[in-house]
Amino acid sequence: RYWFTQVGAEVEKFKIASFSAYVQVGGAVNYDPARPVVGDQLQVSAAATLKPGEHLTSEFLYLKARLTDRDTGERFYDQDIARNRTVLQFTRNIAARTIFEYDTFFRQFSGSLLFSYTPHPNTALYLGYSETGLHDVDPLTGLPTPGYSPLQRTLFMKLSYNFRLETSHRGPQARAGASSLPRALPADEFDTPPGGK
Repeated sequence: RYWFTQVGAEVEKFKIASFSAYVQVGGAVNYDPARPVVGDQLQVSAAATLKPGEHLTSEFLYLKARLTDRDTGERFYDQDIARNRTVLQFTRNIAARTIFEYDTFFRQFSGSLLFSYTPHPNTALYLGYSETGLHDVDPLTGLPTPGYSPLQRTLFMKLSYNFRLETSHRGPQARAGASSLPRALPADEFDTPPGGK
């Protein structure tokens, strides 16, 4: 048997900024089959959204999770995650987005850049770059190694154009076999970039 307490607060009073934070402390189970015990936990979630202008939005997120043995004080895990997502809307049809994240438990960094041009609904061009890597860890052995080791790098481009074919009948006076030429019509739904928020 164990207990925990959670408290939280949100502030959305300001036009250019909003904040939220949640903290949970108390007991929690260590689900490792080798040591299935109840330990002391700390969980923190904090977020902030900044809108300094009409075209710029930046979101910050911080997460923390820690579990320690009640008897020995040994830490089963201690993880911190920091994340930022920023969107810059240059015009109605042109935008750029960045996402950066760092995980202290896995010592992993990830980032992505995305440029989008959407002149019409469901007609879009996306250019992007993403990268994932480890900090001070050898990706092959998992042993501590100074420096940064990239795991994956991706450069991509996506062109999307949706159209419908329409044919019309010229009536009973039309010659047999005559038909109208197809024309492209944009769809109503807006396409989204691959894997992107």
